[in-house]
Amino acid sequence: MSAPAAPSTAPSDHRVVVAVDPSPAASAAVSFALDVFCRTPGDVVHLVHAYPKVNRLDPLYFNGPGGSNSIALDKNTDTNMAIQANRERYVADYVSRVQAMVNGRCKCQGVSVAGDAREIVIAEADKLNATAVIVGSRGLGPVQRAVLGSVSTHLVMHCKQPVIVIKTPTQA
Repeated sequence: MSAPAAPSTAPSDHRVVVAVDPSPAASAAVSFALDVFCRTPGDVVHLVHAYPKVNRLDPLYFNGPGGSNSIALDKNTDTNMAIQANRERYVADYVSRVQAMVNGRCKCQGVSVAGDAREIVIAEADKLNATAVIVGSRGLGPVQRAVLGSVSTHLVMHCKQPVIVIKTPTQA
């Protein structure tokens, strides 16, 4: 019988998925990810920005049958492509700001995907075999959480990876 192997002292590479949007909670989540998981050049902070698919029946875009705001959005419309391009610019700018902050300490990449944020974050974490998922908390009350749904609650309950929920200083 051989002796147990000594624990490795080599740093392990982390692959962390961070859900981002323009909220202070998302900024706090990114800061936490950089402070805790951005240690070696092999570490990766993967920013995921999910935005809702625009539906022609969405009240924001539809004023009744044939209304002036009715638009059918599919993959080929100029409007949908403009929305996607805007979201991709948002993530590219976010990644650039983070890369400037980490100054080569780790890698940062990002993706912007249309759809349900809860499912997109889980899919990205699975695809990357993430070490952890980090998400900010908007601090919804029980009624808002029941009506709107909570991304962080869904992730904690359904994600295979450990999920870290960051509260903003005003929530703590």
